Amino acid sequence: LEIQNTYAEWYYGPYRAQGRECQHCHMPAYNGRGTNDSPERPDIRAHAFLGGHTEMVKKAALVSLWAQVSEKSGTRLIRINAVVTNAGSGHLVPTGMPGMRQLWLEVAVKTPNGGEVFTGRANFGLSLLDQNGNPAMPWNAVRAASDTRIAPQRSRRENFEFKAPNLNLEAGAK
Repeated sequence: LEIQNTYAEWYYGPYRAQGRECQHCHMPAYNGRGTNDSPERPDIRAHAFLGGHTEMVKKAALVSLWAQVSEKSGTRLIRINAVVTNAGSGHLVPTGMPGMRQLWLEVAVKTPNGGEVFTGRANFGLSLLDQNGNPAMPWNAVRAASDTRIAPQRSRRENFEFKAPNLNLEAGAK
């Protein structure tokens, strides 16, 4: 059971064909010298190996939201459509060890006064099962249950729906 192969995710994705290697993101270039007596170069690579615990995460996924309001049998329904796009990662998002690396989208709708109207969550990742069909960590897994990771330059759509509350807003509230 292959559960983690970030290199293959990049290799078979669009970035390799564009000539973008892992180092372009994970080892940023800077002006400098490789040694004290070498010439200055504009493409020295920082051995920082930036990743999931850095600002890079903010560049990986792009979220677009829009809402639709409809009326059904006298009840006002609100449907929130969310599209999460892997806009900046050359591999699946999230990548790495299933159960350890997580990505989720949480949508919270609140009243102007801060009261909670609705909260919804969508998880993205590779879910694994053990030999009895129970959720498992990688070391006990025998098969995948679901894979909701997002491939490079691909999107996943999530929908949330709830009944619109009857809000008694004060005059002038927005």
